[in-house]
Amino acid sequence: MDANMMKLLRIILCSVLASGFVVACDDAAGRICGDGVMEGTETCDALDFGEQTCLSLGYYEGTLGCDRECHLDTSRCSMRCGDGVIQATHKEQCEGENLNMKSCESLGLQGGVLRCDNVCRFDISDCEVEPVCGDGVLQSFNGEECEETDLAGHTCMTQGYYGGSLACGSDCHFDFANCESPCDVGVSLAAGYAHTCMVLEDGTVKCWGNNEFGQLGTAILQGLNFRGTGDPAVVEGITGALEVAVGLFHTCVLLDDGTVKCWGRNDSGQLGTGSFSDSEAANPVPMEVTGLGNVVSLTVGCSHACVLSGDGSVWCWGSNNDGRLGAVSPEKSAVPLRVRYWSEVVAISAGCGHTCAVLSTGAVECVGNNEFHQLGWEGLPGYPLNVEGLSKAVIGLSSGERHTCALLQDHTVQCWGDMSYGQLGDVGNSSWDPPLTVTGLSDVVQVSAGYLHTCALLGDASVQCWGNNQNGQLGIGWTDTQWTPVNVPNLLDAASVHAGADNTCALMKAGGARCWGDNFSGQLGDGSIWLSPLPLRIEGLENIQSIEAGAGHVCAGREDGTLLCWGLGDEGQLGDGSILDQEQGNADPVQVTGLTDVVETAAGVGFTCALSTDGRVRCWGKGGVLGDGTTLASATPVTVDGLSDAIAITAGFLHACALLSDGRAMCWGDNYYGRLGTGTMENSLVPVPVASPTAFLALRASGSHTCGLLVDGSVVCWGGNQYGQLGDGTTTARLVPTPVQGLSGAVDLATGWAHSCAVADEGKIWCWGLNHAFQLGDGTNTDRLVPVQVTDVSNAVAISSMGHHSCALLSTGMAYCWGSNTDGEFGDGTTGYGAAGGTPFLSRILDISASGGFSCAISEGRVHCWGTNESCQLGSFHAEYQLSPTLVAP
Repeated sequence: MDANMMKLLRIILCSVLASGFVVACDDAAGRICGDGVMEGTETCDALDFGEQTCLSLGYYEGTLGCDRECHLDTSRCSMRCGDGVIQATHKEQCEGENLNMKSCESLGLQGGVLRCDNVCRFDISDCEVEPVCGDGVLQSFNGEECEETDLAGHTCMTQGYYGGSLACGSDCHFDFANCESPCDVGVSLAAGYAHTCMVLEDGTVKCWGNNEFGQLGTAILQGLNFRGTGDPAVVEGITGALEVAVGLFHTCVLLDDGTVKCWGRNDSGQLGTGSFSDSEAANPVPMEVTGLGNVVSLTVGCSHACVLSGDGSVWCWGSNNDGRLGAVSPEKSAVPLRVRYWSEVVAISAGCGHTCAVLSTGAVECVGNNEFHQLGWEGLPGYPLNVEGLSKAVIGLSSGERHTCALLQDHTVQCWGDMSYGQLGDVGNSSWDPPLTVTGLSDVVQVSAGYLHTCALLGDASVQCWGNNQNGQLGIGWTDTQWTPVNVPNLLDAASVHAGADNTCALMKAGGARCWGDNFSGQLGDGSIWLSPLPLRIEGLENIQSIEAGAGHVCAGREDGTLLCWGLGDEGQLGDGSILDQEQGNADPVQVTGLTDVVETAAGVGFTCALSTDGRVRCWGKGGVLGDGTTLASATPVTVDGLSDAIAITAGFLHACALLSDGRAMCWGDNYYGRLGTGTMENSLVPVPVASPTAFLALRASGSHTCGLLVDGSVVCWGGNQYGQLGDGTTTARLVPTPVQGLSGAVDLATGWAHSCAVADEGKIWCWGLNHAFQLGDGTNTDRLVPVQVTDVSNAVAISSMGHHSCALLSTGMAYCWGSNTDGEFGDGTTGYGAAGGTPFLSRILDISASGGFSCAISEGRVHCWGTNESCQLGSFHAEYQLSPTLVAP
């Protein structure tokens, strides 16, 4: 069809189409809005935005759209300099005339006029005298990290440590002397296609992620549906490790004696042992690479590896497709081959299918695949090509799948090769021969090129990334591709950065690691298989003996009697003295102030209580339910009046109860429906006795009602009963304890929002009350006024309910959940209603706690949570919900 006919057809379409995307046409030009081609006065068309993004238009966040008239729609873009709001999270200090109540004097200067510049930062050019460290005023814009006791909100944990007391040094920089390092202190980190490895301070190696070919260095976790493990596993038989590098399906490590060992897939001889393996064979045992010694550096590509020797020579082995080993032949080599053209090399870097070297002159040469000009220029396979156009001598190098980046002597970065996803840090063609300078990047100390993205470590220990972001591999909190560098938030003390395929990891100065991006094989090391667009800590909470999930927050008791809480903190329910915004949760566990002897925890709506070894109870959070005789809120623990011999506690939505050593029960707080069990509906600010019986073995409080397990194995309930949650065969509220019909031999019980459950003889579970979300587990959604048996469960040892779902701990150490699963409350990777599910990703569970929309469990001394995450109650910022258990980081 010729151009005139095409134009005529488009004009005809303009005249007859009046709905859908076609809303405006220009007959003269034959332009159709909605045809996916940006023409004329259109600034966008369908998904063609002309390489514009919210970020390129000056916004900090959001997704750019195209309206029905083919004009850019920025309504979903948010936050920018000039919007009248100071965006502190994006380093804004001011907005126009709004100086945030600051002046030259408040910044520690002697006087003058403070102004706001065009990027919303303080302009002190008209202020008088430079600020001085020690003047009591924090000058963060001038390089100060702290000032005396002002730590700018930071703690040891925000700086990558795992606890302790952060201080400010005499030079106005953080003093980490009293911060606690993680149990695993890393010295080298490598992120690959779907697995990650780290060298620890003691010379051992841990790996996590995909283990299809034994690339984690262990046969125990091999296979597992090609997923591997999200928990780091020790590589067996490795000591004295200095550096680790990972490929597509294999791993290599440089040892302190100058030798190299590798393990994993070996179909191309990439293990360097002198032999090849079947393409499907796994080799989980580390084996020494043949004939190497005096190795000083190691790099690994998809299916090849290279080392730099102390004499400046380079040796490579594995696949030689496109001459990536620096030789014309053979097709592959199971032993190291010397790259004959390189003799004075100071650094090497392997991409997936190519290899580059920095020469002693500061020049760069590359060999191998050049489909996307990642070698710099066209050339012959197996022959090194000199990269021309580098503006300075090169001091660092990193090769990705289709591109290469160089760190220059002036600490800027230049990249070349494929730039279809912005991985070169500039907007332009799909591939580029001459090196391009990455836009707006300076003071770089390290660069790392991944599959289709790139990251850089800056001198201030921050990280910036750019390029493809489909799986959150840029770590910026959303998944839009970025053509220029953007700062990775919540990453303030990085020691190195390592871009993998679609994931990225950073080694922290404190020795720990944080990872983000794709996680389909558990390569982020957080115990889950769900991607994270924000950095996650790798190590989990250790030595946990109890767990309690409240309405949006979670608390975990340590073996040493201290208590950690995280999640929603709008009422001070985390207990560390902080009160957070209603929409803001804290994903980082904080230690509750002043508690060192906790034996049990109970969490309600906006408040938390803890039982100490001395029988006293302390509560914090929302006022009126703390039991201290006042209606005042408290963000730190206060003592509940009159209790000195409590042996167990429980918390409902707005009330709490304690079981005393003599079998009596005491309750306090809101008494709507008579949930305190006193015979009245009068609220109480202090504990009041529950009416007879007085032989309680356990208590469970919930939204509208309370239940108690008696020493004879029977169960009584009181309070609201509109759905039959008291189990007495009626829907009448009860102000005093009333027997549950037809239930005996109970050993544990749980209460949800309007349903109740008990574990009885032979591990069977019985439930009653509201059943709209199948929370009674009988295969129906019919409310029950008396107990019905949960189907297919016969070995339960404990149960927990909250909201509209329940979870049982089985004698096998597994968990079994049922009821509402709209947010992944089952933890089995599914959503929906009714059909009960186990938690296949967890075993050896010690304790489990179900809450409204989420659940948490202790497995092998560490905490895992799943379900909704709207208040960061899963211990992470990175997702609205998790369908499988996620490791909670300290």
